[in-house]
Amino acid sequence: MGFAVILPDMETQPADSRLIAELGAELRLLLPIAMADGALHARERTMLERYIAARAKAAYDDAELAAALRWAQADPPTPAQCVDLVSAAVAQRADAIAVLWEMAQALSEADGMVTGVETVRLARLKQALDQAAAKGIRDA
Repeated sequence: MGFAVILPDMETQPADSRLIAELGAELRLLLPIAMADGALHARERTMLERYIAARAKAAYDDAELAAALRWAQADPPTPAQCVDLVSAAVAQRADAIAVLWEMAQALSEADGMVTGVETVRLARLKQALDQAAAKGIRDA
């Protein structure tokens, strides 16, 4: 079962969220792919929860997780912002490019088919990942 809005009273920035500080860029990049059909389905949410549990260094509770998802949903990135978000994610973790791409593909296939909207969003993300990787090589 899906739901179009995680919670109706979305926050634009939860106060003092370690989870957002640590994984906010990754959440903002992944949530639009998970919600390409307009809903965050149970399987997609479970996948994101497992992803966050595996990647988060800081402890967090269910309320902080819900707030982080609301925050990411309320502020989807523009295509121009995606490269900066990838760079921010890489600054937090060197493996972010590969891990983001793997997770994005898994999320797009979570319901058994990849829609046209998902294909477009995946292509935009791949372009941002490639640009950030190239920028990292130039800056190194």
